[in-house]
Amino acid sequence: PGADLQLRGPLGHGFNLPGTARRVALAGFDGSCARVLALLEPALALRAGVVLLTDQPPDGLPAALEILPLAALFETAPWADYLAVELRRESLPEFVDLLLPNRKDSYAQGKTISTSGRVQVLVDTPVPCGGLAECGACSVSLRPNAQPLLACKDGPVFDLY
Repeated sequence: PGADLQLRGPLGHGFNLPGTARRVALAGFDGSCARVLALLEPALALRAGVVLLTDQPPDGLPAALEILPLAALFETAPWADYLAVELRRESLPEFVDLLLPNRKDSYAQGKTISTSGRVQVLVDTPVPCGGLAECGACSVSLRPNAQPLLACKDGPVFDLY
C-alpha cells in the first residue's frame, strides 16, 4: 500500500477479426489455445461458425463451438475465411513452412495448409524490454529473406495473409 506503480501495455497489436467473417477457425498450434479463445465471443456475435483446433481443449466451452484435433487443421483451414493461430516463436518456421511449402528448409514433408481467407498468428515470445522495442530479443521472421519484425512493437499478432 502506498507504493507507486508504473504500468505499460498493452504491447503491440492484437487480433483483428473481420466483421465479415462467417467461418472462423481458432488453433492452438503448440497446445495452448487460451489467447485465441478471446476471439470466440466476437465471432459468435457475428453469427460465424467457429471451430477450435487443439489437442488440449479447456473445460466449459460453449456448445456452439466445434472442437477438432489440431491434425484437422489441414482440412479445416480451406473452409475458414479467418484463421487465428497461437504458437511459440520456436514453432513459427514450421508453421510458415506449412503455408509456404517451397522454402528450402522445408518441415512440411509434403503436407501444406491451404487457406481461403485471412490468417493471423499470435507469436508467444519473451518481451524482456517491456515493449520499448530496443533490445530485439522478441524478433520474429515471418517469411524467408524478409526483414525481422519485433513482437513487442509490430506484433505479437502478425498477418500472414
